[in-house]
Amino acid sequence: SVIDAIKALGLDTTRVSGSDRADTSVQFARRYSTFSGPSCYRRDTIGLATGWAFPDALAAAALLGHYGAPLLLTSPTGVPQPLIDYAASGRLTPDFDQPPIVTIGGRNAVPSNHPTKVLAALPR
Repeated sequence: SVIDAIKALGLDTTRVSGSDRADTSVQFARRYSTFSGPSCYRRDTIGLATGWAFPDALAAAALLGHYGAPLLLTSPTGVPQPLIDYAASGRLTPDFDQPPIVTIGGRNAVPSNHPTKVLAALPR
């Protein structure tokens, strides 16, 4: 009904979804960070926040949007496979002079080994 209401205003809409919150964040980043053509996102930085408690991701979204970096959602219990697949796809091409992954939230929200696991998935 929300999409119908938006279309009734004469606006275009695109639904972006995944199998869960983490996958939806990856699908959104994939859609708006392209290999060719204009991209909304930088390719050298991503943000990681828990997708299971909204305040961290809510606060991070504005900051990362300002810097043009995608916000990917992770789980406190492990790095979701869609995040690993995103890193392995070559869409993240860090310049290791700057930290390529910004974590938002405490270690209970984003455990300290999550960035390491995402970086380990980068193509060699």
